[in-house]
Order: sequence, then C-alpha cells, then structure tokens
Amino acid sequence: MTLEEETTKTEEPNLKLKKKKKKKKSKAKSEKLEKESSSTTKVEQQDGKKTTEANNSDVEANLQDSNVTLEEQEQEEQEEGNLREGQCEDEKSDTLQKRITETMDTIRDVVVLSKSSRRDIWNAFSKHIKLPVACYGMILCMKQRLSTSVFFLNFSKSSPPPMFGLLEKISVRHTDLWPNVLSVYGRSIRSSSSLQSVVKISVCEFIMDRIIHLMMIGCVIPTLSFVVSLENKVDASVIAYFVQRVCVHLNSFSAEFVGHMCAILSIDGVVQSLRLSSGCRHTVLPSIVSMSATNHVSQSVSSQLNTIAHRLRSSKV
Repeated sequence: MTLEEETTKTEEPNLKLKKKKKKKKSKAKSEKLEKESSSTTKVEQQDGKKTTEANNSDVEANLQDSNVTLEEQEQEEQEEGNLREGQCEDEKSDTLQKRITETMDTIRDVVVLSKSSRRDIWNAFSKHIKLPVACYGMILCMKQRLSTSVFFLNFSKSSPPPMFGLLEKISVRHTDLWPNVLSVYGRSIRSSSSLQSVVKISVCEFIMDRIIHLMMIGCVIPTLSFVVSLENKVDASVIAYFVQRVCVHLNSFSAEFVGHMCAILSIDGVVQSLRLSSGCRHTVLPSIVSMSATNHVSQSVSSQLNTIAHRLRSSKV
C-alpha cells in the first residue's frame, strides 16, 4: 500500500467525524433557532392577544360611549319633538280660538245687518259669504224680506233685486246650501202670486232663469223635482218657458233626468203653451225626440214622450 492510499484511508474517518460534528452543530443551531422562533411567536401571540384585548376593551369603551351619546341624542330629539308638539298644539288652539272669534263676530254682523234697513244690505252681506253659517243666516233674511209682494214692487228683469246676485254667489260657493237656495226661489214665486198677471209672469220667468243657473252648476235633479212641485202654483206658460230654456242649454240626458222632464211636460197646459211659443219646433221638439231614445229610459216614459212629440207636431191647438 502506498503512502497516499494510507493517507486517504486515515483521512476518511476524520472526514466522517467532521461531517457528523457539522450535522450536530447545524441541528443544534436549527433547534436553537426553532426555540427562539417559537418563543418569539409565543411572545408575539401574547403581545397580539394583549393588543387584541386592549383593542376589544377600547371598542367596548367606544361602544359604551356611543350608546350613551345615542341615548342622549334620542332623549334630546324626544324633548325637542315634545316641545314642537306642544308648540303645534298651542298654535292649533290659538288658530281655533281665532276662528271661533271670527265666526261669532261674523254671525253677529249678519244678525245686525238682517235687522237693518240699509239699501246696500246685500253688498254688506257679500263680505261674509265665505262662512256657510253666515250664508244660512242671509238666506233666512231673504225669506223674511220675501214674505210680502212689496219686495217685487216695480220689478224689472233688466235691473233685478241685488239679493238674487248674492244668492247665486252663495249657490256657487256652498253646494250644501242648494236646497235652501231653492227654498228662496220657491218663496219668491209664492210672494209674486198677488202681483198683476204680467208682472207675476215676468218675476216667475226671472226665477226660472235663476233655477236654470242652479242646474248648470250641478244641482240638476233637485231643481227638476222643484219644478215638478210647482204644478198648479204657477202659470203653465212659466213652466213651458223653463222647458224651452232647458232644451236650449242641454243636449245630453240621463234616464233620471228624462223621467223628471217627462213629468214636467205632462203638467196640464205645458204642451199647449209650448205649441203657442215661437221656436218650439226647432228647440223643444228635437230634444223630446232625443230624450225618448235615451238609454235605460222606461218604455212607459218613452211612450209618453213620443205622444208629447206627436202633439207638438200637430197643427191643432
């Protein structure tokens, strides 16, 4: 064996020992590092836990503070709301009291005016037309003034009593008072009964024009019923005048309307008065034919209207 071979054999165990030592050192070093890393991680975990706990406690404290703040805010808002409600109630109470006072003052003024003999009484009344109860008082005053025929003394259609202008304003503004307005027209017709025939018919025709105005603003069926009730109370020519005016203003009819018009046309003397009036064939007759053909009209009403139309076409009076 040569010297090199012996040297090599000798060195081999030494190298193995060195490698083992290196392995042990590296293993020990890695274990040390792992321990250090583990301890560092534990410390970090502990620190993180402490930090988390601290953060949680801060969050809880903030939540508590915010809850307190919200409660305080809600309490303040509730107090403000209660204050506003109290103010609103006070304002409503003041407004109500003011309206009551104004209403009482208005009623007092109307009562005083109704007892006065002022010529401009109706103009004075018109200042209080907004209040329904005041208008009702005015209507009572009108009925009282109409209790005698003196009211229509020197009556002229071209310059009628201003009372009727006020009555029309009331009927436009207060639909609930339509029955009361009609009652004034009825009283007007009754109060004209003792007048001379020509003046009486002129007054009644004027009233019929006012009644047609009431129809035009929506009071249709009550007005027709009112005219039906005038049978034997006014001259048939007055009712014929009403029929002519209605046929001029209206061209569409409901079954209920047609039924009432049929009753009006059936009043004794009305058809004869219509035949004597000029323009009847051009206004009334076409309307009656149209009424008889209206949908949902009963057969008896349609038959009556056809008979009336035939009478109007006839040349015999």
